Amino acid sequence: MKNKLAKTTAIIGLALGSGVIGYAASNAFQDLDTIKANFNTVLQYGQTKSQRVSELESQLSNNTRTQEQLKAEIEQIKSDKQKEIEAKQREIEQKQQEIATKQQEADSLRQQLSTVQNDKEQLEQRVSELRQYTDQKVGELGK
Repeated sequence: MKNKLAKTTAIIGLALGSGVIGYAASNAFQDLDTIKANFNTVLQYGQTKSQRVSELESQLSNNTRTQEQLKAEIEQIKSDKQKEIEAKQREIEQKQQEIATKQQEADSLRQQLSTVQNDKEQLEQRVSELRQYTDQKVGELGK
């Protein structure tokens, strides 16, 4: 009977132990399912954020390329405008040289005019002197 009692106790113990182990395993599997669900949620969140980071990096790269293109266009426009300014400056310098040449010509003509006017005045004075001389000589002859 001791043997039977021992066997019964062992079976009851084994059944109780199995129940406890089964319950613990059930809770562990339930915890594993919760952990797996949490892991999947975190993984999905990480993938979403990773995708968003990739999108933002792509957008930043596009913006950088656009910015570089705009800078290149600005530099080209600056270069073109600088060339236009330099061409206009050369044109202005050429016009200023033409003006200086014309000014010299005008000054020379003014000087020639002044010389001619002086010569004319001297000639008129000489004519006047000759007229007076002639009048005087004619007056002396008539006396």
